[in-house]
Amino acid sequence: QLAQILPTEENFLLCFRQHVGSSSAVMEAWRRYDTDRSGYIEANELKGFLSDLLKKANRPYDEPKLQEYTQTILRMFDMNGDGKLGLSEMSR
Repeated sequence: QLAQILPTEENFLLCFRQHVGSSSAVMEAWRRYDTDRSGYIEANELKGFLSDLLKKANRPYDEPKLQEYTQTILRMFDMNGDGKLGLSEMSR
């Protein structure tokens, strides 16, 4: 299912950018989902973003699928393996 929604890294980035729009909107979205203001998007925050993205795309999901999607995105983009996404990892 994830492959249909987010088949490649580029497609996820495209969805991310379409969801948030301009670079100023990217920063606004980053601040929105970075709920603890750490400067990073941790797994629980990423789940919130993915949940909103899936709702906007009218894609059904359940908690196990959302967890699977979250882990897949982390594996794709968490370049330093710290379990969270930095803005630089998302803007590559």
